Amino acid sequence: MISPEIIEQTVTATKKLGPVTIIAMALVWLIAWRIDSAVTVINETMRMHTADTSYVFKELNKTNSILRQVCINTSDNETDRNACFQ
Repeated sequence: MISPEIIEQTVTATKKLGPVTIIAMALVWLIAWRIDSAVTVINETMRMHTADTSYVFKELNKTNSILRQVCINTSDNETDRNACFQ
């Protein structure tokens, strides 16, 4: 429930500033709150994607290492082995 003090402050502000200004201020506050909520969701989504990307890069690095080792172990000569590192 809204306290009598807040109601009194709202009435006083409406008398001083006018109802249009109060409505405009309320709309600006509402839009700012919605934008803040959207930014919070975007930040959380980006954090999750960053963690996923980090995991993928670690796994890709492991796979690359394994493939390089297979290449080295199956190379017939020094030139082919050196090509494994390019």
